[in-house]
Amino acid sequence: MEFNLTEDNRFLEIKECSKLELEQLRLSLTKRIENWRFNPRVQSGGWDGYYCYLLRDKYIPAGLWKEVLDIARKYNYPIIFNDLNKLFDNNVNQEDFNDWANNFFNGFKLHGEPIDLREYQLETSFRILKFRKCSAELATSAGKTLISFMTVGYMLQKNLAKKILFIVPNVNLVTQANDDFNNYNYKNQIKLKIEMIFSGQKPKPESNIVIGTYQSLVKKKAEYFEQFDSIIVDECLHPDTLITMANNTYKKISNIVTGDLVKTFNIKTKSIEVNEVDYVHKNLSISEDMYEIEMDDSSIIKITGNHKVQLTTGIWKRVDELELSDEILNINDFY
Repeated sequence: MEFNLTEDNRFLEIKECSKLELEQLRLSLTKRIENWRFNPRVQSGGWDGYYCYLLRDKYIPAGLWKEVLDIARKYNYPIIFNDLNKLFDNNVNQEDFNDWANNFFNGFKLHGEPIDLREYQLETSFRILKFRKCSAELATSAGKTLISFMTVGYMLQKNLAKKILFIVPNVNLVTQANDDFNNYNYKNQIKLKIEMIFSGQKPKPESNIVIGTYQSLVKKKAEYFEQFDSIIVDECLHPDTLITMANNTYKKISNIVTGDLVKTFNIKTKSIEVNEVDYVHKNLSISEDMYEIEMDDSSIIKITGNHKVQLTTGIWKRVDELELSDEILNINDFY
């Protein structure tokens, strides 16, 4: 198989490919969309939820180059990418980026404690900068906002981008990202000019970072997006909360079954215990609304509104009744 990168760097164009290789690409690049749902009122022809990323048997989105490489390796197909290096920024060096990040946050304290940049946080941000068209999948409590800020901050300070669009799922995350970005920029080392896009906010043409929701940005015309040098999308779509098992491994909460041994917190002894799951609860809240709670240590909890959490005062309170002043008990404080 041989591919050319199109002039606009958007697609891998098939230059040479056998019928067998083409069929395998078609099968491997056909995926079922998560949470798809057939709506008979608007879909008279029906749809089974599958989408093929091989377009007109000729084009593949350039960001899927690694998936195409993995397919070739799996089935022992020879493969050639022409001009693929145009997608990468080989001027970004991991060691140089680490030095920049550590110097940038030298002296910064989060909740009174010096910030400790984790190796995976530095590596994730570096990979986003280097590979450009990519996605980064992060577990709960990985410090997603910090990683996003390091990526944005580096691009602005190194003049790799002049204006950046940051897309988030809801208005709460717009204001949260604005506050966090300004907080991380504690020495004003970067001249941040943030524009928040949601109802009632005035445009700021001089901004270098625009933070908005999908719902607000979908109303913009195509020409609006031409002003941005880089776009970062915070999807947060159905993230799978990881549960700590008895053997210190992690398991998605959706995969937990009766009989599993999980670590729990004993509210009486204030200690970590191992208990067996004897019942799996199904979300019964109306419309099954999900809430996202960010703790003081930047960990994120995804939880249904009808679920109750314990406050530091010992009181249990429904998630959909929480207030900003409420302090939730965090078991990480007991390790």
